[in-house]
Amino acid sequence: MGGIVFLDEIGDADPKTQVQLLRFLDNGGFVRLGENTERFSRVLLVAATNKNLHEEIAAGRFREDLYHRLSELSIRLPSLNERREDIPDLAVHFLGKLYRTYRGEHEEEQKPPVLSQEAKNILMRHNYQGNIRELRSILLRALFFRSKHVIGGDAISMAIAGAGSSIRPNTPLPPVRDLDERLAGDILGRIEQGGDFWSDVYEPFSRNDISRETVRLVIEKARRTAGKTMPAVARHLKALSGSTEDEKLKLYKFKNFLYKTVKV
Repeated sequence: MGGIVFLDEIGDADPKTQVQLLRFLDNGGFVRLGENTERFSRVLLVAATNKNLHEEIAAGRFREDLYHRLSELSIRLPSLNERREDIPDLAVHFLGKLYRTYRGEHEEEQKPPVLSQEAKNILMRHNYQGNIRELRSILLRALFFRSKHVIGGDAISMAIAGAGSSIRPNTPLPPVRDLDERLAGDILGRIEQGGDFWSDVYEPFSRNDISRETVRLVIEKARRTAGKTMPAVARHLKALSGSTEDEKLKLYKFKNFLYKTVKV
C-alpha cells in the first residue's frame, strides 16, 4: 500500500492522534477502523496548519518529536492579509465556482455575478482571521444579498456582518437564519435529485462553504421526513451505500462527523 496522504490542520491534532501518527511515521504500521490486525504502508505524508507550531510546542500542545518528523521540507504560504493585491482575482475565481454550485434554477450557468469596485475594495480592506476559507464564506453569503447580476459593497458588508465581524460597526446583521434555511433546502433538493451527503454536505462543510447551522438545519429537516434515528437520517441523505460492512463504517463516520465535528 502507498500513495499520498494529506493531513489538514495538523496543529489541531489531539495528543492521542499525535502519538498514533508518530508511531505510523516510525514504522508505517496502522490498524484499520474495526480491525485488530496491524497493516503496513509507505506513503508520502503532507501536512498543513495555520498555527505556529513552535508556539504550540512551547505551550505543550504539540509534540516536538512529531514536528521534526513532519518538517523535513517546509513551505510557508503567506496569509491572505499579506497578499491583499491577490484578493480581487481570488474572489472572482471562487465566486465563479460557488455560483455554479449554488445558483438558482432560473439563472444561467455560464454567467456568474460580477463584483463592483466598491465590493473589491471592501474585500481588500477586511482583516481575514479565517484566510481563504473566510473569503469563500463571505462570497457565498454575498451571492444571496446581491442586486441582480452585481455584487455591490452593501452585499459584501452584509455578508461580512453575517460571518461574525463587520467593517461597518453600525451595519445591522442580515437575516442569517433565513440564508441558512435557504441553503439547507437547496442542499436537500440536490440530494433528492441524485446527490449524496458526502458531496453535498460533508465536503462543502470541510471547505468552509457552509456553516454548522446549515448542517444542523439539513439534519433537522431530514429528521422530520425520515425519523429521528441516525441510520434513518443517514439513509435519507444517501450517506450509506455498498456492502453491509461498508455501511457500518460510513454510518460510524456519519455519526462521528455530526456529533464531534458539527455537534448536532
